[in-house]
Amino acid sequence: CALPISAVTLYLPCLCPVLLGVLRECSHCMQTYLKLYVIVPGVIVPVLLQLDDVWFGVGGAAATLLAFSALYLAARELPPWMLRAVQVVAVLLVAVEAVGLAYALRA
Repeated sequence: CALPISAVTLYLPCLCPVLLGVLRECSHCMQTYLKLYVIVPGVIVPVLLQLDDVWFGVGGAAATLLAFSALYLAARELPPWMLRAVQVVAVLLVAVEAVGLAYALRA
């Protein structure tokens, strides 16, 4: 039960730019965003570290895996009310990050 909770919490907010239409006018931006979809939750780390090429993907994947692992452990170990608080924070952060990435791709 903890695995789907972690996945939904981390990846559902990544759909915000698509659902809000941020990428509607630029098909290339949409394709790039969808290619990066797997690492979108952790993409802020390689951006802040100014990583390029393959290291961008490695940094984003590592950060995403770390966030996924933390959510998985939270879903297994925390009481339900505390898990919901963690989920709200995670959803908000990932949604803001996803929308920011979408706008950065359009620039």
